[in-house]
Amino acid sequence: WQDTSLPFWTQRTRYNDTYHTPNMERLAKQGKMFTQAYACSISSPTRVSLFTGMNAARHRVTSWTLRKNTTHEQPDSVMIYPEWNVNGICQEPGVERTTQVTSLAQVLKDNGYHTIHCGKAHFGANDTPGADPLKMGFDVNIAGHAAGSPASYYGMQNFGNKPGGKSPLAAVPGLEKYHGKDIFLSEALTVEAAYATLIEGMDKSLGDLMDYLDKNNLTDNTVLLFMSDNGGLAAHTRAGELHRQNYPLNSGKGSAYEGGVREPMIVRWPGIVAAETKCDHYLMIEDFFPTILEIAGVKHYNTVQERDGISFLPLLTGKGKMPARDIYWHYPHSWGPSGPGIGATCSIRSGAWKLVYYFDSGKRELFNIPADIGEQHDVAAGNPKLVK
Repeated sequence: WQDTSLPFWTQRTRYNDTYHTPNMERLAKQGKMFTQAYACSISSPTRVSLFTGMNAARHRVTSWTLRKNTTHEQPDSVMIYPEWNVNGICQEPGVERTTQVTSLAQVLKDNGYHTIHCGKAHFGANDTPGADPLKMGFDVNIAGHAAGSPASYYGMQNFGNKPGGKSPLAAVPGLEKYHGKDIFLSEALTVEAAYATLIEGMDKSLGDLMDYLDKNNLTDNTVLLFMSDNGGLAAHTRAGELHRQNYPLNSGKGSAYEGGVREPMIVRWPGIVAAETKCDHYLMIEDFFPTILEIAGVKHYNTVQERDGISFLPLLTGKGKMPARDIYWHYPHSWGPSGPGIGATCSIRSGAWKLVYYFDSGKRELFNIPADIGEQHDVAAGNPKLVK
């Protein structure tokens, strides 16, 4: 209630000045604040009430759940604690000290919704059906289990999992790919939750930038260049058949094929770049360097490095002409995942043609990109001179 810069009281407090939550403020401007909204004092009862519509006194999951048939209260010289439902809720009948329910998620699922659970579950004890969100009406579960808090929030600590040993109940399951990495649990959950949502978030950020430019009368004096740094990930983690997420392009991130290297790119430059137009001339990422400098009016400069980029300003302005040239990719490494075009490779694009060379086998593949954008037809055997 106070961990926000948005006061839910009649006046601000020092906590409201300590925290910075601009999007909560933004949301409040677009919706309705409820200043007397209540939950239970601990999490399991609240979560059970959320998923059941029942008051805690009715569902009798009145404290926090974790181990089956086990209460965590310490003996008291005066009090005798009641027999509460220590196992939480589930949808199956006959589970002792458990409240059988039809969960909110199940009702939504039965009515055609795709239900996803992400993060903490904590509404059913370990070794009971309610510990698994997939048995509580969810189609997808990301890291939800019986525990109410993670054994660790840190990827560097494997979120509490013990390699080769017995992990505590609070160790977070299902995020093994982040073990040993410098990442927080919340970020790992966000990445896992919905790739499409991340795209929407990226697009929102782009919109925010454009809105800012409009609002501050900067649009007409700003060149906006949109570009990506590699092809879309297709070798793992994303839903569906592997290596198909960039269709009709072949493969994805880490691959020498078009799916690994072809990017979305847009340039906006009011008064210079014609609106609603397209350019089919190929360019390479290093071309941004001289282009941006030329746009900025920087004509004379020296660099320590030798440069390969060629300004694509003529493609923007329609004045002048880009010189004909080849472009190159050099990746003499093993990326990790396997897949089409993934491995130690070198590639050359020369006009319509693209050659892919594999360092390990010496194999050479030749594709006509305009005619075969999916790189399904290797014509190297029929064009030995061109390959050479």
